[in-house]
Order: sequence, then structure tokens, then C-alpha cells
Amino acid sequence: MNIEKINEIKSLISRCEIESAKAQGIIENIKKQWKEEFGTDDEKEVEEKLQEMKTELKQSNERLERLYDKLVNSYDWEQLETDI
Repeated sequence: MNIEKINEIKSLISRCEIESAKAQGIIENIKKQWKEEFGTDDEKEVEEKLQEMKTELKQSNERLERLYDKLVNSYDWEQLETDI
């Protein structure tokens, strides 16, 4: 192994260390955001909260559809058009 090869390896290690530090910074920022939004930075807890939010959204959408149907069916909308 010559000096050029050693320098290449050192350069590669240095670049990898920089990339690793960047990735770690990104991870820390994501966890900080989770902590602010969800009250935790634990991945499993965030997944559970996300699942709860999806369930709540689905239930809200179903309720909205029921209320909309009830509204639509509670009045003779065709009669309204002829009254105008």
C-alpha cells in the first residue's frame, strides 16, 4: 500500500465522518420536531400517536359524511331551486 492509497482512505474516512455528522444533525432535528409536536422523541410513541391521529381523522370524516347526508336529506333542495 502506497502513500497515495493511504491518503485516499484518510480522505474517504473524513468525508464519511462529515456525512455521518450531517445525518446525526438531521436525526436530532427530526427528534426535536417530534418532541415539540408529539411530546416525545421516541419513534414507537410517535408512530402510535400518528396511528391515533389517523383513526381520529377517519372518524371525523365519517361523522362529517353522516352530517352532510343528514343535511342534504333534511330539505327538499329541488323545491328551493324552483322558489328562486
